Amino acid sequence: MHAKAAVADSRIAFLTSANLTEAAFERNMELGALIRGGTLLASIDRLIDALVESGELQALTVPCVREAVPEVRTDHAESSDA
Repeated sequence: MHAKAAVADSRIAFLTSANLTEAAFERNMELGALIRGGTLLASIDRLIDALVESGELQALTVPCVREAVPEVRTDHAESSDA
């Protein structure tokens, strides 16, 4: 398996086998992990930095969309707006 990784603000990471394709979402068996906190995030950051510095990866800068993305709810409570 080859993995994909995304790290945001050195605070949260998503590691997955999935590609962003219809097959990955609809037909393939994929696995991913969302990581918040801990020492693994720093290790992932260092690995990505080393791969960018060596030329194996190209850095991608994405504009901040925090204001456009609604807050993620983790309590699974029903919204009273429904």
